[in-house]
Amino acid sequence: QPFSFSEIEIPVGLTFSTKGAQIQCKSTIEANQLYTFCIAMDYIDVDQVLTICPPIIVENLLGTVLEYQLIELSETIISRAMEKGQEDLIHTVDLCQSISIRIKLPYYNWSQPVKLNHSRTKPDHTFLYDDKQRSLNIRIIIIDGVAGSIRVSFYCDYWLINHTGLGILYKQLALSASFAAGQTQWENDVWNTSGDPSIWYRSNTALQKDRDQPFMFSFRSSVDPRGELLSLKIANSSWSRGIHVSTVGTMGVLGVDDEPERVVVG
Repeated sequence: QPFSFSEIEIPVGLTFSTKGAQIQCKSTIEANQLYTFCIAMDYIDVDQVLTICPPIIVENLLGTVLEYQLIELSETIISRAMEKGQEDLIHTVDLCQSISIRIKLPYYNWSQPVKLNHSRTKPDHTFLYDDKQRSLNIRIIIIDGVAGSIRVSFYCDYWLINHTGLGILYKQLALSASFAAGQTQWENDVWNTSGDPSIWYRSNTALQKDRDQPFMFSFRSSVDPRGELLSLKIANSSWSRGIHVSTVGTMGVLGVDDEPERVVVG
């Protein structure tokens, strides 16, 4: 959206270069609100190219809604939610200060803050924990851009997409006693599986809402010599045999025992 500015504050002695600089603009609409831009000059043949970008871009590469908070000197300065695939362009931060970010997904608690700047190393992951303290590993990519600008992207190792129309629960096969993180909202339910499967879950509104959404999944430390194996169950069934999910393009049919019948999924 276009902004209207009354004045631009340019540091004394500022000269634009390929290294760039930051400028701040005062809004004529929002009192005392400063907007920061990162600017760099480049040369293409004899032409001068001025690149202008926001100080921070947050990108949600997850398959679900992402909430995030930007923190400056232990104070939360921005709190927003993003749909999957969305980018947020942040103009109201000062990169001269230390900026951290923390995130949250549905059915998880807030992560620990991770530093975006003024740090010797760039974090490449953070953990989210559900109400039973089971973890989901969220990957982070931090890229330095023009004049110190930052792009931070969040993604997960696996999206589990359920096209069966049935309620599916997941776990890492080697961890026999533990569901995968993020399923506390329905993992203890007992469903009436008599009759047509399309009516099995009508009483479970959370499952009805979420079963068609991608489920974010990561393996915990590898404890199985056979590799990373995923297991699933439908309604009150027993757990399936292990599925190798690390090989792209794998196809097959899986039987899940649910007395008095056997459910088959592709």
